[in-house]
Amino acid sequence: MNAHAIVVQTVEIGALLLACFFLFLYRRKHQEYLLAWAGAWFLMALFFFTRIAVPYLADGPLKLWYRTFDETLLGLSALAFLCAARLYVRVSVPYRLLTLAAVLGAIWSGLHVHGIINVPVGLGAGLVFIVIGQTFWQEGRRQEARADVLLGITFLGWAALFIVTVFQARISFLRNLDLLPLMLLPEMFTCVLMVMTVYEDERRRVERDMLALSNLNLATSSFVGAEIQKMLAQALDRVLSVARIPAGALCMRYGESDGPTSVMVTGLQDDFCRALQEDDLDSYVVNLVARLGGLVVLRDLSRDANWEALEKEPSFGRLRRVLLDQRLRTVVGISLQTKQRVFGVLLLG
Repeated sequence: MNAHAIVVQTVEIGALLLACFFLFLYRRKHQEYLLAWAGAWFLMALFFFTRIAVPYLADGPLKLWYRTFDETLLGLSALAFLCAARLYVRVSVPYRLLTLAAVLGAIWSGLHVHGIINVPVGLGAGLVFIVIGQTFWQEGRRQEARADVLLGITFLGWAALFIVTVFQARISFLRNLDLLPLMLLPEMFTCVLMVMTVYEDERRRVERDMLALSNLNLATSSFVGAEIQKMLAQALDRVLSVARIPAGALCMRYGESDGPTSVMVTGLQDDFCRALQEDDLDSYVVNLVARLGGLVVLRDLSRDANWEALEKEPSFGRLRRVLLDQRLRTVVGISLQTKQRVFGVLLLG
C-alpha cells in the first residue's frame, strides 16, 4: 500500500470516528446541528472510502458511475455542513434549495466524469465551505465566541484547499505535489473547534435557562385578575422553549397556604390539569418540591422500589399515578418564591 492510500485511509477513519462521536453527542443533547454534523462527517468518510476503490476498478461504465457517485458524496457532505452551520446559528434551513443543489451537484458530477464539463465538483464544495466559514465567522463575532470565529477561519482554509486542488494542474509549482495530506489539518482543527463550540453553545443555553427562570420569578409578582392564565401560559412556553422540553406544567399558589391556586399545562393531555387539581394535588406538588429543597428530579417513576419512602404519603401515590398516566417516567420539579409570597412549581416531563 502506497503513502497516498495510507493518507486517504487515515482521513477516512478520522471522519468516520468524528461521525460516531457527534452522533453520540446528539443522542445525549438532542441538538439538531449535531445530527447534521454527524451526517456530514459520515458522507465525508464515505467519499474518501470510495476514492480508495476507484483506482482498482477497470475502465468502463461501472467506473464512470462509481466516480460520479464519489464526487456526488463530496457535494452532499458540503451541503450537510452548510445545513449544520445554519442549524447551529438558529436560522432557517432552505431544505428545498439544498435538495435542488444536491440534484444539480449530482448532475454536475456526471457531466464532469464524462468529460462534458472540465470543472470538478470540488470547486462547488469549496464555494459552499466559504459560505459555511462566513456563517461561523459572523456568529462568532455576534456572540463574541472565539471558537466560532476560529471554526469559520478553518472552514475558509478548507475551502481554499479545495479550490487549489481544482486548479492544481494549471499551477506549475503545485502540479506534481500531493495535497491530500493537507486534508488532515482542517479535519483535526475542525474536530477540536466543533467540540469547543458545543461546549460554548451549552454554556449559553444554561445562561438562557437561568434568565428565563429569573424572568418567570419576576413575572409572577405582577399577576393580576384575568391576566393570570395568560401570563402563566407565556411563562411556561418560554421556559419549555429554552429548556427544549415538549411538555410541562406550572402550578401556582398565591399568598397563604389556603390562598387561590392556578395550573397551566403544555404538551400534556387535557385531563391532566383537572386531575392535578383534584384533592389539592397541585398544592401538594408545590409543598413537596419546596420541602425537598426547591429542585427535585423524580427518576424512574414506574419502579415501585424507588418510592417506598414517599409512598407513605397518600397524596404522592395519587400524584405518581397521574404522572404515569401521562406516560411521564422522569419529572423535574422547580420551586420558586417571590417577595409577595407567591409560591410556584414548574414540572417538566
